Amino acid sequence: MALAVIDRLCMEKTLISVKEFPVPEVGRRQKDKRKRCVLCGNLASHEAIFRVQGASLVEWYCGAHVKRLK
Repeated sequence: MALAVIDRLCMEKTLISVKEFPVPEVGRRQKDKRKRCVLCGNLASHEAIFRVQGASLVEWYCGAHVKRLK
């Protein structure tokens, strides 16, 4: 378990693109499937795509935290 955590911390993420998307409203009877920021848990408004060891990784960020990526 500890080895997996150390290996994860050593992986390098390369930013490929950032795309802004609208935050939809959710009705009272609908399940909330909106994306949340990976850092703070607020509603996400940006999608970031990273390259990690040959694979693509998609993460969602709020407006405040997406500024740290650029």
